[in-house]
Amino acid sequence: MTKNVGEFDLDFSGQFLLENSIESYYIFGNRYFDDPEEGTQSHAWLQVSNLIVQEISLRIDLLNYNKKVFVGIEDKFHDLFQVEKRNVHISSGLNGYSGMSVLRLLGLYKIYLNISNKNLLAIFYEILIAICIFGS
Repeated sequence: MTKNVGEFDLDFSGQFLLENSIESYYIFGNRYFDDPEEGTQSHAWLQVSNLIVQEISLRIDLLNYNKKVFVGIEDKFHDLFQVEKRNVHISSGLNGYSGMSVLRLLGLYKIYLNISNKNLLAIFYEILIAICIFGS
């Protein structure tokens, strides 16, 4: 299966969480429209305990999120997607890749850490705060 750039962001965020001893789940859902001609819309995110963890892309930012990182319980946006059990698994970060792919992705991950350092630290701290507020 070919991945979009945004899906690597999830793998990179998952890798960061793994490196900080935080287990996360990769969640994939589909949104089905009433009109079959509209097709379906898919979306993926990470979940830690009962908290959604996601960097906000331009596509999602159109929904008026006011942060670069969303950490919180389910919201109206994520509720739009139906998730099947087969589409939920423990995030393995970059460990799910093999051979040259992993070497290439580890190089990209180092660049990602430099570029996204503020977002990743925000994820880490917001998870800790949210777990204190919402429980685990």
